[in-house]
Amino acid sequence: MLKKYINESALYFIEKWTQDYPLLLKVKNERKTKLGDYKRLKNGHQITINNEPNKDLFFMVLTHEIAHMHAFHQYGFKIKPHGKEWKFVFGQLLKESVKAYKEDFQKIILAFAQNPKANYYAYSPIVNYFNNEREINKTLLSDLKENTIFSIGNKIFKKGNKRKIRYICTELSTGKKYTIHGLAPIDKVIDKNG
Repeated sequence: MLKKYINESALYFIEKWTQDYPLLLKVKNERKTKLGDYKRLKNGHQITINNEPNKDLFFMVLTHEIAHMHAFHQYGFKIKPHGKEWKFVFGQLLKESVKAYKEDFQKIILAFAQNPKANYYAYSPIVNYFNNEREINKTLLSDLKENTIFSIGNKIFKKGNKRKIRYICTELSTGKKYTIHGLAPIDKVIDKNG
């Protein structure tokens, strides 16, 4: 099933990392809010992952979710989902499998593995790599001026001020505040004047 989504060398690691776990793996149509997720089931584990055409990105996201399964198994279910235990496990899996990635991406993966982030948008070399790979000239949230109205998925936001690497954005229909990473791609700019 996974052969069409990842390279043969990556498949070896997925099989190795999951062989001792009862795992239900589902490939989903693209979801705007997440690339993948992990869930503990009564009798095992479930990972869902977006149908991603870029094999390196698919493998990296799947490795991220498998790291949740391994971290919870090793350290218990009271750990933080993206805490130090998960970071350690994810980093180890990335280092172990680095040769399964394209050669020009391996250096980026090794640097990322030193202190992996929960969201790859938090690490600009990976974002830049995949944007270049796809040859997409996407508008990023950080490109927009404050008070610009924009959409991500089916939600419309107004860009607010910056807090570290994220921006406080208000969803217009609900008034709810979100912190959105500056490297998040924007689907559509609706009003540049706010």
